[in-house]
Amino acid sequence: SAPLSYFTRDKEHIKVFDFDLDPSKENALCERLNTPFPLPTPKAAQWSPDGLVLALVDPTAGVQVVSFAGGDSQESTIHTLPAALRSTQSFLWSPKSSFVVSLAPGQKGNSEPNIHVWRRGDSATDEYILEAAYNFPKLEKGARVIQWTPDESLCARLLPDGHVHILNGTDFLSEPLVDLKLSHAAQCFEFAPVRSRGALKGRIAIFVPDVRDDMQRVVGAAEVTIFEFHTDGGSVKSQDKVKVPVAAGQIAELLWNSTGSALIAHCQTEVDETGQSYYGGSKLVLISADGECQKDLMDPQEGLVTNTQIVQAVAWSPTRDEFIFIHGFQPSQASLFSWDERTKKVSLAKILLEKAHRNTIRFNHFGSLVCLAG
Repeated sequence: SAPLSYFTRDKEHIKVFDFDLDPSKENALCERLNTPFPLPTPKAAQWSPDGLVLALVDPTAGVQVVSFAGGDSQESTIHTLPAALRSTQSFLWSPKSSFVVSLAPGQKGNSEPNIHVWRRGDSATDEYILEAAYNFPKLEKGARVIQWTPDESLCARLLPDGHVHILNGTDFLSEPLVDLKLSHAAQCFEFAPVRSRGALKGRIAIFVPDVRDDMQRVVGAAEVTIFEFHTDGGSVKSQDKVKVPVAAGQIAELLWNSTGSALIAHCQTEVDETGQSYYGGSKLVLISADGECQKDLMDPQEGLVTNTQIVQAVAWSPTRDEFIFIHGFQPSQASLFSWDERTKKVSLAKILLEKAHRNTIRFNHFGSLVCLAG
């Protein structure tokens, strides 16, 4: 089997290591020393989903991509993307590694594009072609403003005015296939990990923040809306499956389970109106994809957990219909919940930690191990 590659960053360099799983080999861990390594420590670096390309921001050369031959080969090539900004601070990859998006902070009064979409060329040249460039003046670090469906047939783009356009996943120059109608400007969105089957081409959740007056009082609820996309006579149509109001929420984290049948919306506010938390308020809502189940996980009347005014962390297993919820003031409690798609019910499976200072959940990719830390 091919070795597992990972990178480390120290004060001066980024280094790439291969961890070989073959027990017959004497040295399982090997550092790549062939050109171009080691490279100067980048401002940002991210692997492609297929593990064959590393995108990084060199302090002097700007945005670069390092392509690896794969297998036991130590060969690698480096390409500089000249149109990308040296101020780039993060990357987004498409699920099949066909596209990489470089994102840089927007400059006030500057209309120069700060988002660049690059198409990965064929394996013979491994060149990267600039597919599209956009200006997003108030781009927040880590914002996922461009995303694809798992098969890359559809792409969603968040516009600076809060509109969400659905595009052909391989053609950014064509007109939008769908312009989603929302009550107010969207803050974030997330595609469900569902495969295209029949007429169904994709499913997406979109969060719209609450509306506030000049005194920062909530005058309109936040909303989480789930849309589905279907083909109809050669065109793509959107269907509003469910719209769930949330009493308050200025930002949100949208988390789909591995099958795309249920969504957890972690909605947060800058200030906790109850005065109980210095870090702001939280709402946690579980919504089934068809809208039949809408459950407030922090409602004590639901009887799932007690003392849930504070959300420390929440995460789905990457392979099972289970999620871990760390809640309450520190020392907090960590609980495991299960989701039954057939009965549309969520239930407490086990209390993992009764009292511990924890606020971080990390699953491995296979869902066999989980780390609770903080």
